[in-house]
This record gives sequence, C-alpha cells and structure tokens, in this order.
Amino acid sequence: MTTQPTLVAHRGYPTRYPENTLIGYRAAIAAGTQWIETDIQLTRDRSVMLYHDATLERISGLPGLILDMTRSEVESIQAGHATVFGDRFADEPVASLEGFAELLAGYSNVQAMVEIKQESIDRFDVSTVVKEMHRILESVRLQCVIISKNKEAILEAQRDHDYRIGWVLPNWDDQGREFAERAEPDFMICKVKRFPQSDAEIWTGPWNWMIYNIDDADQALQQPSRGIRFVESNAIGELLNDPRLQP
Repeated sequence: MTTQPTLVAHRGYPTRYPENTLIGYRAAIAAGTQWIETDIQLTRDRSVMLYHDATLERISGLPGLILDMTRSEVESIQAGHATVFGDRFADEPVASLEGFAELLAGYSNVQAMVEIKQESIDRFDVSTVVKEMHRILESVRLQCVIISKNKEAILEAQRDHDYRIGWVLPNWDDQGREFAERAEPDFMICKVKRFPQSDAEIWTGPWNWMIYNIDDADQALQQPSRGIRFVESNAIGELLNDPRLQP
C-alpha cells in the first residue's frame, strides 16, 4: 500500500484565498495539486455557481439566499470572504460552473470533485440540478467526480451521465454501510471526526476512502496505512510544500 496520500484541494486554497473562487483554484493548481473540490448551488434562474452555503452572509456579507437571486445579481456580488481576508479580495466575483469547467479544460492532468448541495436539491429537484450541472460539465466529464450527501443525486449522475461518484457520508451507521455496499461508489468521503478510531471498523469495498479536512502533514501521512488514499485539505499549498507529500 502506498505510504503517500493523494491530496485534494478543499474548495481551492482557503487558508490563502477565498473558498470556491477561481483565483483559489489557480493557486492550488500552481502549488502542485492534481485534485480539486468545489461546491455548487443554483440561482433562481437555474444557473450553476460555485458556492458552499445557501446563505450569502458568511462569504459575501449580504443577507438572503443565493437561491433567490438571478445569475446577473449573483455575478454582481463578491466572494471575497471579508471576515477572513478583509478587502484583499473585494473584487473577486462569485464563480460560475462554466468558469470552473473552462479552468479544468486547461489542465488535463487535474481532476475535480463537484459537490451537489442539498439546498439546491430542496429548491428545485435532483433531476434539475443534475441536468443543469451536466450541461456545463459534459465536455470535462472524464475529469470530474460528482459527490453529494444526497444518494439520489450521485446515483442519477452515474446512471444518466456515466460520472464517477462519491458519497459524502452523513453518519457512520449501519444504514450508511448498507448503501455503500449496494451502490459501490467510486469514493466514500467522511469527515475526520466521524471516522472510526479503530482501523478494524473501517468498511472495505471497491471504493477509495477520502477523509476531510486535514491540514497537518504528519496527520495526512498517517492515513494511507489506515486504508485512506485521499486526504482533503484547506492548506493544500502548505502540505504540498512538505517534501514527503509532493506528488
């Protein structure tokens, strides 16, 4: 078994750049990552944007929901995460999935995990969200893994459009294990605090495990011996700067 994990840039490079922005993804790729992860939400007119929260407050400092805005309205607001970065990225716009796909197309060695968020599914429906996402990602489909906590969303992306899929595990329980064994996703994805301490409890199957978020190099290096090949990190540049973790 490999002694080095594959590092995934969580929302880009959020220790240095605002999350889910193209400037952050470019910086993560420049740092050497070959895997990036992003989140998508739909606007009122069903445009697909890179945004984690349904609410605008944390990242854009505004009231309301991205789901209630049109694309043109969303493109006029900033994604600079001022509570973390001040005015440094005040001109950085909310990115579209089209911009993300264009970025991917320019880096054929980079693969992306695209997370479908539940709020957009609740507002529209699984089929609408998957259809709108695929319309944009079709040309870079082979570089993408569609991930979500929503089982139906990933299954539809796999069944209808032949994407690789990853299930973001909401809880570590028997129901989760039963779904994993039935669906056999390409990736099983779990938060560090939910992952078992005992290696004997880790479910084995045809999938790759990914754990998130780990920003410490020593902790990242411990994961392959536990059967965890992929490690998602906010501090992608810092980890890749460690000679032990360079791809």
